[in-house]
Amino acid sequence: MFSVPAPVGVIGDAYIASAAMAPVEQSVEQARRACFDLARANGLPADHVHFRVGVPARDIVAQAREIDAGLVLMGAVSRRRLERWFVGSTAEAALDRLPCNVWVEKPGVPA
Repeated sequence: MFSVPAPVGVIGDAYIASAAMAPVEQSVEQARRACFDLARANGLPADHVHFRVGVPARDIVAQAREIDAGLVLMGAVSRRRLERWFVGSTAEAALDRLPCNVWVEKPGVPA
């Protein structure tokens, strides 16, 4: 699931940074390529990869139900409490609503 950042009002120099962002179509295509490259590098067939642009927690649950998933694997980024309050957690939002097992993987943690 790929989430396109919503437009944000900016003040002063922050406008320059937002104006320098790649167009949405370019960002989505880069994410799509990265997703399928990662799957291919790990031997996952393309027909087992589901790439969607939308609201992650809602759409992950909908996709899992649509394909009758037995397992949903999600990446998670650890945030401090204040960041979590403002940003939220996709894994937490989807966890109780998913009709199957869930594996949440925190990137960068040695096995």
